[in-house]
Amino acid sequence: LASERRRIERAGGYVVEVRGVARATSAAGVGFGVQAARRESLYLSVSRGLGDPQLKAPTPVVTAEPEVKIFGLDPQRDLFVVAASDGVFDALSDARVVDMAREGLLAGAGDDGGAATHHHHRQQPTKETDRRAVSFFSAEAATVAAKAIVKDAFAKGAADNLTASVVVFPWTTPELLRRQQQSSAASHLPRRTPPAAAELRTASRAGPIATAPPAPAPAPFDMFADDDLPP
Repeated sequence: LASERRRIERAGGYVVEVRGVARATSAAGVGFGVQAARRESLYLSVSRGLGDPQLKAPTPVVTAEPEVKIFGLDPQRDLFVVAASDGVFDALSDARVVDMAREGLLAGAGDDGGAATHHHHRQQPTKETDRRAVSFFSAEAATVAAKAIVKDAFAKGAADNLTASVVVFPWTTPELLRRQQQSSAASHLPRRTPPAAAELRTASRAGPIATAPPAPAPAPFDMFADDDLPP
């Protein structure tokens, strides 16, 4: 983030790219060079965290003070949170991590089409349980999802440490996860080229198209089928 870069630079540190990954370092790290500095852990792809005293004094490049943001949650869209180490995100995109967590939760919930075998019906809050969240998903299902993320990152060649944790919101159901999964799969389908655009490209490869009579401009969405409409 630009704001985090400014914080680091104001503190006397640097942000450099190493193999396409932004890393925070100190003047000592720049002086040692990448290879020697990496052995001393002077190049980090995170800038806030515990430990790493060599990047906290005398130059506070890394800080233990967390950056806090507050988001409103949509129960139809926000179904779980994944917290993972940078080694995971060095190998996997955000979208891939979300997909793996969703698939892992459904697999961990049971084999009956994704519905939990032992929590098929959500427990209704009682006087004893109304102060704590009651969820369709057990800790074991969340563990299956976290392990799926770590294993996928390892299979993709991640070289850094790999840690992941999945937290499921209490309103999440297998049905909501499957609906989100179907929506995500549909968004990754290749879009068909509209016929008019394909003909235009063919004509342009064949030569100048100025001599052809101009086609009438199509009305909005005339060239799209219903399933080609943008979301």
